[in-house]
Amino acid sequence: MHHPLEQLPRSLSPLPGEDLHSFILRLAHRLDMKPIVLLQHTGLIAPRSHSAPARRMLMLERDALAAFCATTGMSTHDADALTFKPHVNSYPPVAEALLGMRGLTPAPRGVFPVWLLTTSTRYCPSCLPGDGSAIQQRHGGPWKLAWRMAADFACLEHRSFAPPAPPASCRHR
Repeated sequence: MHHPLEQLPRSLSPLPGEDLHSFILRLAHRLDMKPIVLLQHTGLIAPRSHSAPARRMLMLERDALAAFCATTGMSTHDADALTFKPHVNSYPPVAEALLGMRGLTPAPRGVFPVWLLTTSTRYCPSCLPGDGSAIQQRHGGPWKLAWRMAADFACLEHRSFAPPAPPASCRHR
């Protein structure tokens, strides 16, 4: 029997260009909750699961999207904007990587090409420190979805080259 998920006591608005990983980390911090518990509560992973399938972090399927929106109070448009889904129509490699056709309905593939799930991404050294707000001075700015795109190698806002991110063990976030 499926039980409806409770709406969170508070949520956040996504930051411009933010990806789902970054949003989950920021929201978990705001709620003083472990990210894995938040993933379970929002329906992004099963209640007893301890890892998130990559496809959920790249594109939310209808049921996962509905559960996530119901618990966070976010619109489906805003939730989709945290994933690669909005780029399906404008970036053919993303469409090919994410979608398999089941009848006439697009559905996420089970296996993704290596370039889409690389262990390192690029980042903008000027964006990552954040906007100067107290919380972003403490934790840095949002991790942006564009930094995960294979074709993005520069920040248009700062007109600078986006170097590869350091290994996770070296990040101070």
